[in-house]
Amino acid sequence: KSIEKNAQSGGFGFDTVEDETASNYERMSKAVHEDLKQYFRPEFLNRLDEIIVFQQLTRPDVRLIADIMVNQLCKRVAEQGLNLEVTDAVKEKLSDEGFNPVYGARPLRRTIMNLLEDNLANKFLSESLNKGSNIVVTLDSEKNVQIDVTQGPSEEINEELNLEATAKQGYRKSALAALQKQQPT
Repeated sequence: KSIEKNAQSGGFGFDTVEDETASNYERMSKAVHEDLKQYFRPEFLNRLDEIIVFQQLTRPDVRLIADIMVNQLCKRVAEQGLNLEVTDAVKEKLSDEGFNPVYGARPLRRTIMNLLEDNLANKFLSESLNKGSNIVVTLDSEKNVQIDVTQGPSEEINEELNLEATAKQGYRKSALAALQKQQPT
């Protein structure tokens, strides 16, 4: 609780200054250890192997985390046969709205769910998307998330491509089997 209180008041090492020094971290670590001694009995604290005090996430840290989370979402969408592109402006909005020095990256996860994943889910439900469709997420003039879709080839074309790929794969398997028969064991 003292961490939250001091983070809001700018106390011991939780200043929002991006270039936090080692001395601020040491001061914060000592203060946390003192607070733990006042709150918990020594018998309990002696049972702990180590107490780790994490440094506060900065805005650049949250932006990097946002990039990682958006890339994971892009991979999940790619598994569905769709191409998802999220602009830097959207990533910046996600990291700005998801930044909270007290709660770490949890608000960022919720922000990505609310602004990006929910809007994508609504788009998937409202439109029939073909495999190979391109989805671009941008910000409109009012800084709201906007999703634009460029439809991929029609389903019939996709079926033809799948048949061709299956035929090629069958040819490769039969050629490999023939090669294996020719090789002495």
